[in-house]
Amino acid sequence: MHVVLIEVDTNGKSSEEGRQLLRDQIVPAVQKLPGFRSGVWLNKSDSDHGLSLTIWDTREQAEGMVSMFGPDSGDQAGGTVSRCEINKVTASAFAFFSPGNLLI
Repeated sequence: MHVVLIEVDTNGKSSEEGRQLLRDQIVPAVQKLPGFRSGVWLNKSDSDHGLSLTIWDTREQAEGMVSMFGPDSGDQAGGTVSRCEINKVTASAFAFFSPGNLLI
């Protein structure tokens, strides 16, 4: 498995507009890509940066995600990609939540 870490600089744009785009368009599009296993999208209220961590079955599938949402893909969720990495997963742990506890 491989993880893609993407950091987005929102350049001070509306955080609510970015979250709406993320929930309505980006997350559903990422979920449909081959090899997608899981993802977490993060933002700090006192920062113009957001992060995403997505897990993929293979490096090639992770690279496919990067080609769509990485540095050369243009603005995403109201910002620009300032950092993008693909790393091999060394270990993982999960806690399972009921559907009512999931946040998107």
